Amino acid sequence: MRAKFAIVLLVLLAPLVCRAASDSAPATMTLAEYRAQLQQLVAAAPRLADPAASAAMLAALPPAWHVRAGQQQFVVSTAWLRGELTALREKADPETRQGIQRRLERLLADLDAYETPPPDVSTTRRALTGILATSEFSAVRGPNWLDRLKQQIAELLLKLVARIFGSSSFPVIASTIVYVLVGLAVLLTGLWVYRTLAGGTLPPVVPEGVTISAKEWSVWLSEARDAAAVGRWRDAVRLGYWAAISRLESQGVWPPDRARTPREYLRLLSPTSEHRSTLSALTHIFEPTWYGSQAADASTFSRIVANLERLGAVASAGAQHATALRDGPVAPEQG
Repeated sequence: MRAKFAIVLLVLLAPLVCRAASDSAPATMTLAEYRAQLQQLVAAAPRLADPAASAAMLAALPPAWHVRAGQQQFVVSTAWLRGELTALREKADPETRQGIQRRLERLLADLDAYETPPPDVSTTRRALTGILATSEFSAVRGPNWLDRLKQQIAELLLKLVARIFGSSSFPVIASTIVYVLVGLAVLLTGLWVYRTLAGGTLPPVVPEGVTISAKEWSVWLSEARDAAAVGRWRDAVRLGYWAAISRLESQGVWPPDRARTPREYLRLLSPTSEHRSTLSALTHIFEPTWYGSQAADASTFSRIVANLERLGAVASAGAQHATALRDGPVAPEQG
């Protein structure tokens, strides 16, 4: 039975053997001849389980197929097939035989795809050409000499950085860079603080003086009214607030300390204190107006005066409140 398979296979592969024996130079095949040989090999693949059949196919195979298609010539190596056939002779493995058949069928499919004419894309190409000719794509271009020069400079810099990072001196260089950056950050921060303080952009937390109560509350209130009279509403609010603090401090509500903030003054009052709600209202007017640069006007100052009346810092609530509003301009403060 094996002898019959070998004879049939030799008959199928006889053209290959004759061509290899008659011409030592690699023969060039047409696409049709190449297709015929692939079809012969695919037809013989199921019988490769017989060692004699695989030996016959191996003997008929050239080192490569030289195929001419028009003006082009292709070289298709058979090294993979020769290796598989050699392995199949040593061990009849069904998976190896099936792999040979599948790969030969793929070669046939590739040949079919090559011979299939490409689709007509002329219409699509004309449409694309029309789109690219519009004004939106007028600035689209390839790289010019300046772009190429920039790219070369960037590549040189990258090589230089890579050389520095890869050298043994990199730890020293890295430490130096870190120290320089830290020093620069400290210098910039100091410069910003100096310019901020020198420019007077930060309002003082507490007014100048030894203590708030060192200046009588009536003096604070008088200065507040003078500021309101010329339309300096933010100053009027600030001075009115410190008039309230001076009033409470002079009554011994807390010991004098010029380092306190408005919130600290408010925390010194117990929740049951009769002055807590009034001081809380004054604080909520003063903080956004002075520290938050919120706009102030005559109505803002009138709220300050109303709360000072509750503290007893204004002798006649109605008369003096009306006087403050009458003497001050009604236009809101500018700046």
